Amino acid sequence: AAAVGAGGVAMAMGPGFPPPPPVFAGQQGMPEFKMPMMPEEEEFAALIFPGFDSGAFIWQVTCWQVAEFAFSMLLGHNKANPTPCVLYRLGASWGPAVTNGALWRLITPVMLHANLTHLLFNIFFQLRMGFGMEKQFGRQKMML
Repeated sequence: AAAVGAGGVAMAMGPGFPPPPPVFAGQQGMPEFKMPMMPEEEEFAALIFPGFDSGAFIWQVTCWQVAEFAFSMLLGHNKANPTPCVLYRLGASWGPAVTNGALWRLITPVMLHANLTHLLFNIFFQLRMGFGMEKQFGRQKMML
């Protein structure tokens, strides 16, 4: 049995025959197919990170944190965690060092993460709250 398919081409139909090839958007003489927008997916993304903006300061900070974690892993790791020595070299807070005058160690640990789970949870909550805060207060105040 033959049936007329898209574009007026006769196609064999019946048992043992393969299905006709798919029609792709933009093929000459073929109708353009567009995926329908799925509002539930858009709503889900908006619930996770409301106000996502790739140019936002909070997004840039997040990218730097991921890069810093990758750098710390390159310097040395044990079972996919940066070693304590690496974290110390990168500025981890350690009481005796701070009391001996390394006051910069009170600020630098903000960017350090002890393991991937720590990094992912921080990123999730940072982005979850950060985009809305940056939209509300502005980039300049977020940078402070």
